Amino acid sequence: MSYKMKYNELSNAIIANKRRLVISECVKENKDCNEKTNCGFTLAQQIEVEEGKKTTRVFLKGGFHIASVDELYNLRDAINDAINKFEESNSQEWDDE
Repeated sequence: MSYKMKYNELSNAIIANKRRLVISECVKENKDCNEKTNCGFTLAQQIEVEEGKKTTRVFLKGGFHIASVDELYNLRDAINDAINKFEESNSQEWDDE
């Protein structure tokens, strides 16, 4: 059997100058029978490299795997929780002044 991994970009966000966080769906394709299996999701950093007039996007090593959509929901909830806690602590600092 011959398998090929495919990554379908679902979303991306700029996290620094010329750097993005890319969320992709991971799909394993069986070339022999055209069968597809969902393997979860990946989060990876991507940078933009300028070469004269051409811009190339390159993925950095060290991305990580999320096995299911439920775990992706957990990640979303953790990010929202971090944002809320940060905003609460900063709003209290502003109120104290």
